[in-house]
Amino acid sequence: MTVVASKKKFDELVSNGKKAYLTNNFEEAVSCLSEACTLGGNLFGDLSPESFEALLYYGQSLTEVFRLQQEPVNLGGKMEGEPAEAEQKEAEKPTEPAAENETPVGEEKRAEEMEVPADAEKSTEAAENEETGAEASDEDEEMQEDSEEAPSDALLAFETLEVCRKICQNQLESAPRDEKWLSNKADVMLALCESAIVDGRPDQAREAIAECIETLKSMPNATLRRLSEAHMYCARACMAADAFSDAAIAYKNAHDTLWEYRRDMETIGGSLKERNELTKLMRSIRERMEDAERSEESFAEAKEELAAKFVLPASTGGETNDITSMIRKSVKRPAEEQAVDNVKKAKPGEAEEAEAKKVDA
Repeated sequence: MTVVASKKKFDELVSNGKKAYLTNNFEEAVSCLSEACTLGGNLFGDLSPESFEALLYYGQSLTEVFRLQQEPVNLGGKMEGEPAEAEQKEAEKPTEPAAENETPVGEEKRAEEMEVPADAEKSTEAAENEETGAEASDEDEEMQEDSEEAPSDALLAFETLEVCRKICQNQLESAPRDEKWLSNKADVMLALCESAIVDGRPDQAREAIAECIETLKSMPNATLRRLSEAHMYCARACMAADAFSDAAIAYKNAHDTLWEYRRDMETIGGSLKERNELTKLMRSIRERMEDAERSEESFAEAKEELAAKFVLPASTGGETNDITSMIRKSVKRPAEEQAVDNVKKAKPGEAEEAEAKKVDA
């Protein structure tokens, strides 16, 4: 294939992949864009700006495929793992009467004559089953090895989007204020945030969206609506990390940014339909903000209750520093008891002398 034909093929694959992504046909998008990325790497290089669009949509498509993989599978109205309807009916069939299982005498005799061939047939069948089981186990081992070697869609999406990020950085090194590549970088960081949220990495998602917001604020022509969207992503990342207080702040930032955008629309005479849509969106954001605030209060109460379980109860009586009452004091015994003990402890001769002294006294 010539270079011209390869470039034409590359453009077709990117176009088809984008179209599939925008119509939620993510499997087809991954197929087209994967081939486009490979072809673009051969044509332009791994970190070429020409491959940026294909890589970005490829990473986003992989994220969506991974998201779908995490959802429970619904097979014909029943969840995966439930018994099939035919199997359930078979299990519910009543057992046949015992009379139907009785065998006539003639048939019993023929069955006895066939016992040896039947045993041979069973042994042959068992050997075939062993061979089939061995082949199946080999196939399972090969599939397991392949699954261990192949990276997950989430990891592949993250690595692909990191390549996009590197391309943006390379372009911004020579032109730091380039509006196009600043916008591209913001898109990449937003996609990285979404990928991290789906993969259960909220801390990385928060880092990515913070860089996205910083990039948008550095752009002179960044729209307020786009900045509000980034704040919404930030709130989602915070909610995923159980940082409800930070999420409430992010929702407030999104709301205030949209309010400013709506005010500008009124100034310039924007469409009434869009302004009404913004009003509904702002109301929804306020509800989410209030929900995050309630979650923070519940979370704080739960932490206090948990901490209270580990606090030792305070002493209710007496001086804690005075330990003299805890020391066991010796008890004085009567003189007679002490004398008897002395006699018991004394040697035989000494005992007689002690008794004589007692009589003299």
